[in-house]
Amino acid sequence: SMNISSASRSTGPTASTERFRTRFVGYESRKTAGAGTFEACRFEGDWPDQPGTLSVYWVLRGHGIELEREVQMTSAGGTTVVQKGLLMSLTVNGQPAR
Repeated sequence: SMNISSASRSTGPTASTERFRTRFVGYESRKTAGAGTFEACRFEGDWPDQPGTLSVYWVLRGHGIELEREVQMTSAGGTTVVQKGLLMSLTVNGQPAR
């Protein structure tokens, strides 16, 4: 497994630092709505400073393009919210990707 910590800073009146850890899980076949089925790398990530938040995302193998993302956030009160993003179409160098 791989652990990566990254930090980002915003400019303006206030600045903040956010830590995010990423772990490579493996390869999976992913079917995306309208874009087709692709061989993808699955990653899972979390924010150590925000317990209860998990991000799972799939990246097109060999191209590094994000195909799908799911972020699950659970509040201290136990409410869970899930956000999903899905690639609808994809071309690489003008050709449909497969």
